[in-house]
Amino acid sequence: MSSMTGAKARRIGARVEGVANRHADKPAIRAYQGTIVPKAKAFIVAYDAAAKFSPMRLREFEEGRTAVAQLLAKVRGWAPVVAGAQPGLREAEFGHNPHIPDDVIADASRLLDLVEDAGDTMPFAADMTADLEPALAAAEKEWGEAVAADVTFQTLLKAQRDALATFDAELQRYRRTLAGVLGRSHKDYQKLRAERAHLPDEEEGPTEPVPTP
Repeated sequence: MSSMTGAKARRIGARVEGVANRHADKPAIRAYQGTIVPKAKAFIVAYDAAAKFSPMRLREFEEGRTAVAQLLAKVRGWAPVVAGAQPGLREAEFGHNPHIPDDVIADASRLLDLVEDAGDTMPFAADMTADLEPALAAAEKEWGEAVAADVTFQTLLKAQRDALATFDAELQRYRRTLAGVLGRSHKDYQKLRAERAHLPDEEEGPTEPVPTP
């Protein structure tokens, strides 16, 4: 696993091709042309894909939590009504895990099942069903989309970590060759060090992330 952060690697990755092109006349450095540049680009693609998807994931979770919170309010409103009509039923059994969306959804489903099973003994059944079912459907939909977005995001993060590990391993070898051929004080060796990634570089575009030192 790489010890370099993704943001630093993203900036260094953007600098690699320029360094490789400038020293293509040096055989030892040119030997990496077919490996370091493609690996840098592959990492950049993986990093950008995860970064682009992250706001979507956050939005899906916000929408999911909002829908679940609205459902929870209805569950807590109807639980005392149902408990009052069914002896032995404790209203505290419903909505007692408000921070666990799956539990809130399960509680709403159970309330609806209880009312359906009770038949005509609960005169409020139609009103409750009309009030609770749409909220339950919305919560199931929005929370399901949030979970799916998280699965996608985790997949993208894994691809990013894998690409970073591959790139970083090659980058370490590449830097050793640069140090041997150019010297450690050379600008092109220095700009590919993780410790220098936070510094501005003329080869970066306006979209490069700015990591902390």
